[in-house]
Amino acid sequence: MHRVPADAGRALRCNNQVMNKSEFDKEVGKYFLDVSKLILGGVVLATIIKIEDINKLFVLLLGIIAAIGFALYGFMKIKNKN
Repeated sequence: MHRVPADAGRALRCNNQVMNKSEFDKEVGKYFLDVSKLILGGVVLATIIKIEDINKLFVLLLGIIAAIGFALYGFMKIKNKN
């Protein structure tokens, strides 16, 4: 038989700490900021590499727009004061 832990129905635990909604939103915001940095890095690498079948201007514009969108969403999640 499997034993069910006593705190199985409680809030989310991370490293034995309970995360409330505002702490979780801050972590999600940090994640989206990291994703935006990775997008920018990928765009820079894609424009440096000599790939003939790719339109560099399109990659730059799409990457910059996506990075800005992820960064703005990340900042909104971090600044959320609920």
